[in-house]
Amino acid sequence: MAVDVLDNSIVPPDDRRAVEEAVTAPVGEQPGAWKVWLSQTMDKSGFSIRIDGPNGAELAYRFLKPYERSPEFVRATIRAGLRRLNSGSGSGPHV
Repeated sequence: MAVDVLDNSIVPPDDRRAVEEAVTAPVGEQPGAWKVWLSQTMDKSGFSIRIDGPNGAELAYRFLKPYERSPEFVRATIRAGLRRLNSGSGSGPHV
């Protein structure tokens, strides 16, 4: 449904757009309003993603290794976390 990206500081810009799409596509398939933060410090190559949803739903991940930072890996990780939330097992892992 509704996904608001409140911060996206991932660099370079091409990666920023690709990772944002990898997160917002699966989140946008969920009902309710969602908020997303994609954060990267300038001196680090890894990045963090935080997702807050309706009814206190929360997911938070760190993607540090090169293969973890690929849009495909990010999308798969977010989808898996959303499945766990939808199955009623509480918040997804904080990786």
